[in-house]
Amino acid sequence: YVTPKTAFIVLTNDDLNTEDGSTRFVFARHFHDDRLSIVSSARLRESFFDKLERPELTQLRLYKMIKKTIGLQYYGYSRSTDLKSVMYSPVMSLQDLDDHGTAF
Repeated sequence: YVTPKTAFIVLTNDDLNTEDGSTRFVFARHFHDDRLSIVSSARLRESFFDKLERPELTQLRLYKMIKKTIGLQYYGYSRSTDLKSVMYSPVMSLQDLDDHGTAF
């Protein structure tokens, strides 16, 4: 059952890029008019080429990205410069993602 408040979050293992190619990859893309976001797990592992993964760290990173997406798409929250907030932005690296909090 789809309503005007329904938000769609697509999870992918593929890399995401911006349309203009200004960055090598992004963790998520948001299409606000369509209430659609795509979250990529491709670069959330400890290292893109690392064989020694820590699944709990990857899961926490994915949790943060999905929670931020819900905040943006469903609740209409703005990005924040507060490092303690899950809405912290910009997230330009895994270190940025690891450093910010999980609470709205």
